[in-house]
Amino acid sequence: MDPNIDLNGGQLQNADLHWANLSGADLSGAKLTGAILDGADFSGADLAGADLNRAYLAGTNLEGANLSGATLFTAVLYGANLTNANLTGANLNGANLEAANLTAANLDGANITRANLLGAKLKGASLVGADLSNARLAAAMLSGADLTNADLSGAVFLGADLSAAALTGVTLTQTLFASVEVEGAVFVDCKWDQTVINGVDLRNFGEWNVGGHMSPSSVGVDTLYLTAGDLPLSEMPEPYRGFFIACGVNPELFELKHPGALDTLRQVTGELAGKQQSGILGASGAAGSLPPPYEG
Repeated sequence: MDPNIDLNGGQLQNADLHWANLSGADLSGAKLTGAILDGADFSGADLAGADLNRAYLAGTNLEGANLSGATLFTAVLYGANLTNANLTGANLNGANLEAANLTAANLDGANITRANLLGAKLKGASLVGADLSNARLAAAMLSGADLTNADLSGAVFLGADLSAAALTGVTLTQTLFASVEVEGAVFVDCKWDQTVINGVDLRNFGEWNVGGHMSPSSVGVDTLYLTAGDLPLSEMPEPYRGFFIACGVNPELFELKHPGALDTLRQVTGELAGKQQSGILGASGAAGSLPPPYEG
C-alpha cells in the first residue's frame, strides 16, 4: 500500500483487512473496533490513539508501529510482531499477547492488566510505570527489560526469564515467582506484600533487598513468603507485618551468619501461636505452623 495513505480517524469498525498491506499508513485515531487484521502488515504505521478494542491481530506485523495511547481492550495479538513498537500509555487490558514478540518495545505507562503474555518475548522492553496486575507471564522472556515502578500485583511469573531485568520500586503484592531465572536482576525498594518466591536461586539476584531485612539468599533460603513492612521483628504488629516465612532455610548457616537471629524468629513465632500462626521450614523439611494460605 502507498505509504502516504491517510486513514486518519477512519471508521473501520469490524472491517476485514486480513493480510492487507498497510505498512507506513496513517491510521492515527482510526476506529478499528472488532476489525479482522490477522496477518496484515502495519509495520511503521501510525496507530496512535486508534481504537482496536476486540480487534483480531493474530500474526500481524506491527514492527516499529506507533500505538501510543491506542486502546486494545481484549484484542487478540497472538504471535504478533511488535518489535520496537511504541505502546506508551496503550490500553492492553485483557489482551491476548501469547507468543507475541515485543522485543525492545516501549510500553511505559501501559495498562496490561489481566493480559495473557504466555511465552511472549519482551527482551529489552521498557515497561516503566506499566500496570501488569494479574497478568499471566508464564514462560515470558523479559531479560534486560526495565520494569521500574511497574505494578505486578497478582501477576504470575512461572518459568519466566527475568535475567538482568530492572525491577526497582515495583509493587509485588501477591505476585508469584516460580522457577524464574533472576540472574543479574535488580529488586530494590520493592513493595513486598504476600509475595511468593518458589524454586528460585536467590543467590543469582544482581541486587535486592526486602525492606530492612537480611538478604535471605545469604542463609540458603530457596522459597520465601513475604509480608508487608520493614519493622524489626520485635516491633512486629499483627498480622506478620515486617515478617517473612523462609522455607528451605539452612539453620546452621543462618545461625553462623546472624547469631541469635534464629532464636529471635522462633520466639516471635511462638508468641504468635494461637493467634496468628507463623513458622519456619527448616532444611530438614520439618515444618513449623504456617499461616493460611501456606498451611501444609
